[in-house]
Amino acid sequence: MQSEEKIKLSRSDIFPYQRECKQLAESQRSLPSANELFINEPNETCVLCLKNHPVRFCKRAFFIPLEEKIAIIKRKGLCRICLAKGHLASRCRSQITCQLCSKRHVKFMCPNIECNKSDSLKQDVNDKNINENTVDSLHSRATNEVVLQTLVVNVHGIKRERKARAIIDTGSQKSYILRSTAEELGFNLQREEEFRHSLFGGTKTRMYKHKCYKIYLSSLDGNYIYKLDALDHDVICNDISSAKNGSWIHELKTKNIFLTDIQENTGPIEVLLGADVAVKLITGRREELKTGLVALETKLGWTLMGKVPRYTDKKDTSMNIVTMLSQEDIPVSSLWGLEMLGIQNTIEQNSREEKEKAVMSHFLETVRQKEDGRYEVHMPWKVDRAFLTDNYELCLKKVESTTRKLEKIGFREKYHEVFREWLAEGVIEEIPGKELPVRTHYFPHRPVIKETSATSSMKIRPVFDASAKINNHPSLNDCLETGNNLIESVPAILARFRLKPIGVISDIRGAFLQISLHEKDRDFVRFLWYDNEGNIRTYRHARVAFGVTSSPFLLMAVIN
Repeated sequence: MQSEEKIKLSRSDIFPYQRECKQLAESQRSLPSANELFINEPNETCVLCLKNHPVRFCKRAFFIPLEEKIAIIKRKGLCRICLAKGHLASRCRSQITCQLCSKRHVKFMCPNIECNKSDSLKQDVNDKNINENTVDSLHSRATNEVVLQTLVVNVHGIKRERKARAIIDTGSQKSYILRSTAEELGFNLQREEEFRHSLFGGTKTRMYKHKCYKIYLSSLDGNYIYKLDALDHDVICNDISSAKNGSWIHELKTKNIFLTDIQENTGPIEVLLGADVAVKLITGRREELKTGLVALETKLGWTLMGKVPRYTDKKDTSMNIVTMLSQEDIPVSSLWGLEMLGIQNTIEQNSREEKEKAVMSHFLETVRQKEDGRYEVHMPWKVDRAFLTDNYELCLKKVESTTRKLEKIGFREKYHEVFREWLAEGVIEEIPGKELPVRTHYFPHRPVIKETSATSSMKIRPVFDASAKINNHPSLNDCLETGNNLIESVPAILARFRLKPIGVISDIRGAFLQISLHEKDRDFVRFLWYDNEGNIRTYRHARVAFGVTSSPFLLMAVIN
């Protein structure tokens, strides 16, 4: 900023230069530093959605019409380019460039994105236009031998957003959403329409009155968002099975194709995409598999359709698909990116869940309760322990440097007292001088000093570094599974403290140290320290060590 000021001053004459130098000196007295700007920026309140983030990062802005956004910006006195307050667009020095048109404005202000284009087909939200038309609909029989075009999408509502199963029916005239889903997510009501449905075989039904909602769908990876008008109904269709596991799933993976609607998804069909929107979603890319099934790519994800080969289940289910006509709509441009939406890749999510289930299954198979009532666990290894190096030299150097630091601050005896207590309680055990050759792994430790602790024993404690490694060899943490992600449960725990006037908590003394470690895993959690005579000895953990990546999961699993 100072460099820009100097360049500007150097191009002006002497008198404006003196005047602007005085103004610059006055402004620099209250000019925040870059660190202050960075720290204070997340506390901004967005003028578009009133949430706690900078307005230029607002993801709801992609759903607000351009005229309304311009009116808000003018009313708040913001810059049309960078959306900051305090200067006009003519004096804006930001280097913001639109990714779509290369002009100077943020992305959601670009006139090229669909939500900012004028739509002559828009109707008033309270319009009660009733159409007395008869529309075609389909009545068919679906069997488990035939895979229909189903997929899983993200449905964005005013109240919240979540995943839902959808089906593509090119024989439909209208798109459709489950009534319970529309009420749960809180979509904007556009109008009401009334139709008589013409089913397969020429059968016509009575007049049905439906509410028309403006809904937003996005792919699971968040790269594409589509808005459309959909009519509500109590039931879209009966049970539609997902794509089952078979040789075609492996063949799809070799082609780097991943289905969103797999066998684990057993929920109802909540969205029906008719011919009015299907033609805009299908990209035209198709992959014919060796089994005869065909994978079709849509902008919302891949779908699979066709007859399943050599499938013997003859149980048929009836399916009534009411297909209706909705007005032609324009897709909304994709948002900033995956991290802004908070949407994770489905394949990565499924892979993580499979790993967590496998780790939990291994724990339940190996955990046991000893005679004294203490639980004994195994480490959840994900790679062969043969890849671990012993790290002995690294730990020896670390012990020497730690000793010098403790002697300098006068805490060596207190640090040594912690290990003496652990040895007496059976938390650690000393390795004899002469031992049989076994595969081992040492990891360093360091003291953490907390002068404000109420108890003297907790003022200093050892912390072990299981991420220490030599050159390109893996560390202990690299070879272990982490188990379930406990951080994800913290917001729900904190929220529950707001339910009642009093919250009750408790603590387990040395929680990790209360869990016994199996004999086979103890040689991989060795460390070095001194005995009472001052000689360096080898010790190993007999309990779960704090600092190992799998320890929080093991503690949670044992408590459960």
